[in-house]
Amino acid sequence: MSWPPLRPEDDKPYNLRAGQQPVIQRHAVPTLQLSNEVSTPPSGAWRFGIEMELTLCPNVSALLGSQTYSNTLKGLLPAGGGSLSWSQVGRILEAMLRTAMGFTHQRPVALGKSGTLDYSKWSIISDGSISPAEGFYGFEIVSPVFTSQDNWQGELKTLWRLLRSFFSVQASPSCATHIHVSPGQGPWTASQLALLAKCIVYFDPLIDALVPEERRGSYYCRSNIFAEGVDRDLLKGFGHVFRRIDDLAKGGSLRNFVRYISPERTHAWNFTNLEGNCGTVELRRPPMSRNLEEAIKWTKFAIAFVTSATQRDLNRVLAPTGPTLSKFQGFILSSDITLEPLFADRVYHRQMTRVNPITFQEAALWKKKEDKKSVFTEKMKQAQQGGQ
Repeated sequence: MSWPPLRPEDDKPYNLRAGQQPVIQRHAVPTLQLSNEVSTPPSGAWRFGIEMELTLCPNVSALLGSQTYSNTLKGLLPAGGGSLSWSQVGRILEAMLRTAMGFTHQRPVALGKSGTLDYSKWSIISDGSISPAEGFYGFEIVSPVFTSQDNWQGELKTLWRLLRSFFSVQASPSCATHIHVSPGQGPWTASQLALLAKCIVYFDPLIDALVPEERRGSYYCRSNIFAEGVDRDLLKGFGHVFRRIDDLAKGGSLRNFVRYISPERTHAWNFTNLEGNCGTVELRRPPMSRNLEEAIKWTKFAIAFVTSATQRDLNRVLAPTGPTLSKFQGFILSSDITLEPLFADRVYHRQMTRVNPITFQEAALWKKKEDKKSVFTEKMKQAQQGGQ
């Protein structure tokens, strides 16, 4: 993979505003090997899934008056419309989803108590890191493993129609939307991962401009350009970072590659799931999805970004003069023109907050997130082992 020569006067590093970066313990991981095969999947040939952290309040009156779900809700609603516990709300949501989708869903209990996961079904689980307002309940709703040929938007529409009809959905800064992506057939190639990593480093400040203020500089989705090695190499310019990425990919050590671009899973693009049977790259930057449109938008964005990164001639995209909003817009829309509204009224500032300091309370919440296994990665492992 060759890159055009970079002139020192054009190859400027980002203007970064320093901040305190908490240190978290790193865990030993196995050393695996990257394939040096150079190939890209057919357009749209991806596996993916969405994890939505939500705060919900059931509309008991609407539930009691529902004719569609009257049989479904028998025995689940309190007599006289009394208060509900989290597990009661979870069972109500599970039962309604089972009816709406037409198949049995995962029971709404924490992973580890729920038995065997089914990657073809939706899951409703608890998440102790969510801080709902009084009267609201925190849930993580996890999709099945989708392929590009599945009617995934139809299933999201069914889910959100139910939520909007029978629950209040309240935005919360403690919630986020995570999208996992992997090739539809086989593992990532070294070439694909190198191309994706370069585009992440190059365009990350522009992705930052697309999300709300509270997600910028967040410890839970901090930019990959602040990974220690990338941060250091960017002082020498994009070209130095790109050559380093190429060398790591060609070297064949997945561990070294992941440690460079995403040493912790709290980065905006999490590569740590590659070191196991899951094999996904996870976009963690999007905020909580407040409605159907936002859930679809961020899922399509993740797929469009990965598609453009792995299937375009990046010598024409990654100019040494740095990214522009129009260039980034063209990069995304070349894979999905329907995302054009995402760029409306966006302003790109060549300055990013390194990471906002976290409080002791936030550190405790992160400990809960760190201890919780990802339901979707477990589903993907099952899908991979089943050869689906």
